[in-house]
Amino acid sequence: MDDAPNAGASRRSLPFSYAFAKRWHLASFAIAIVAWVVYEYASDIAKGFFDIYTLIAYYIPIAYGPAAIALSVLFWIDKTYLRQDIEFVGQINKTLVVCCLFAVLAVYLSGHGLAWMMGYPREPFMQDLYQYQSATTQLVVFLVSLLVLPPIVEEMLYRHFFLSVIPFKRNVWLAVLAVVVPAVAFTLVHRQYEYWTTYATLFGFAVVSGVARVMSRGMLLSILLHGFAIGVALLLNEIVA
Repeated sequence: MDDAPNAGASRRSLPFSYAFAKRWHLASFAIAIVAWVVYEYASDIAKGFFDIYTLIAYYIPIAYGPAAIALSVLFWIDKTYLRQDIEFVGQINKTLVVCCLFAVLAVYLSGHGLAWMMGYPREPFMQDLYQYQSATTQLVVFLVSLLVLPPIVEEMLYRHFFLSVIPFKRNVWLAVLAVVVPAVAFTLVHRQYEYWTTYATLFGFAVVSGVARVMSRGMLLSILLHGFAIGVALLLNEIVA
């Protein structure tokens, strides 16, 4: 739950703190770079503690778990001490939630429809998604962690630290830029796919998530939408199969 205004004001008394997303600030770029380094090296360090068989069987929790914890801590530091008025829950209402859910669903249905019209088969990456989960426990851990950890990590990274480099609270044009730029980065970093329809789907989702971030002014809705998107993608993958 977001902090009470008075409590937040008492903690955010550091002289170098500044208003969140209201003006360009070099510190925003610095925080985004720190977040990227944390994301990259938390995963690499964690992978080094496991043998190849364990890493393959439990790749998602090993690769994303430490990064989720580290980025959450960095978000808390940012919210508490560095940039004023950051919210986690934000201003969520029923209309916004329903519109965003339908938008995500429409993006994924359109993407799969385009792939079908173009005659594309399932993405090879999706065909091999469960090949290393030989035991029921491994499969359950894989699915639960897939629905929870990547949404936390990627939304924190792209829809908070990257998006808030641009002062989206200043005007509508900067808000549009703040949505589109991280969406492009999010799409391009997923290089495991082969077909342009998949990248169009990823970009469409990232735009919806960015809009949810800007309109709700919090992180929670974007994280929930990401988990929903993964669930829809898994379901459609099974239907197509």
